[in-house]
Amino acid sequence: MKEKRNITFIIHDRVGGVAYMNHQIIEYGEFMDHYTVRILLFKQKEDKADRFTEKFKAHEVDYFNYSRYDNVYLTLKKLNKIINKKEGILVTNDGIELQSIGLFGTRSLVYAIVHDFYNLKLAFGYYNLIDSFICHTEVYTKALKSSGENYPGVTYLPHGVKIGEAPLFEEKDRQLKIVFIGRFVESKGVQFLYDIDSRLKEKQIDVQWILIGKGPLEQSLKEQWHNKKNVSFLSPAENEEVMNIARDCDLFVSPSLYEGYGIALLEAMSCGLVPLVYDLPIGISSVLPSDAGFKIPIKNIEGFVNTIALLNADRGLLVKIKKNAWQFVAKEYNIIETSKNYLQSFLSNENDMAIGSKKISKKKKSLGLLDKSFLPNIIVVQLKKIMNK
Repeated sequence: MKEKRNITFIIHDRVGGVAYMNHQIIEYGEFMDHYTVRILLFKQKEDKADRFTEKFKAHEVDYFNYSRYDNVYLTLKKLNKIINKKEGILVTNDGIELQSIGLFGTRSLVYAIVHDFYNLKLAFGYYNLIDSFICHTEVYTKALKSSGENYPGVTYLPHGVKIGEAPLFEEKDRQLKIVFIGRFVESKGVQFLYDIDSRLKEKQIDVQWILIGKGPLEQSLKEQWHNKKNVSFLSPAENEEVMNIARDCDLFVSPSLYEGYGIALLEAMSCGLVPLVYDLPIGISSVLPSDAGFKIPIKNIEGFVNTIALLNADRGLLVKIKKNAWQFVAKEYNIIETSKNYLQSFLSNENDMAIGSKKISKKKKSLGLLDKSFLPNIIVVQLKKIMNK
């Protein structure tokens, strides 16, 4: 019997779309039937974001914690040792693991998933270290393929979501329930939901808001909404809880100016919600059909208000678009199919790429003044904390 090859997914240990996307690919892609699956979760000690708590289908899960005050050289060296614990395939999602590989090398095949513009910048910075890029948006796929080179490989693989049974699409004589799902940060536009509600009130339209998430704006948002009784702030621990809440809603509203892909958008539509999003040039919002949701001109808050007013008045239209939104996701973005495409990408490419030569960056990126191999970490930590004060 042929011994299974090792595959290691290196993931930032924090709640968010990147960790969840990797989790879902592994969850539904049947990777353990073909590989010895290892997860390496890393987190900076000063990072206050919640850790990713979903359980992985994996043979092994390792953790790497470090401090922003640590000697970066020693941190990257320690991380590299953990990365190379098992040789095979490395699936990268962030910058620290690529920096470590660039400095100390690896004999494994290196894949890089390009989630957003941040990852695209990493792709160009570490281009010669990567054996294959995986992009789930066409824009970034075309950008990387524009080099005219056949190596590294570039594959376009959309990512999907879990599709349940079709909801009951029926008109409901009630206040519209609107959900926001995402990080409470300015780039997601969550601070503008209050203005949307206030303008709806001016039109004598009452709706219910459910804001799901966490983030640095949480306290200021609760203070902003303190005089309104039509809002709930929730932060369920499990994604399935989020989906159960969403299934009882009508609209998904996201005035986000920055999306790498749009997992929350896909999940909302899989629950039969009508999406209202900004008309962004990237991700799912860029391919959203006109009969399955609404793309609002960027920074046009009134566009959200008028669209909600339209759907509030025409419940038949609301039901029609709910159905179209669900059908669009069920047909194009079923996680059962998309995750298997990821698996097949690894299986098919690994036979074409040799393992053995040690990858290491020819261009050494300079580290900080204190991040030297000969400086003990305990001294570096103390000096950095003094400098920080």
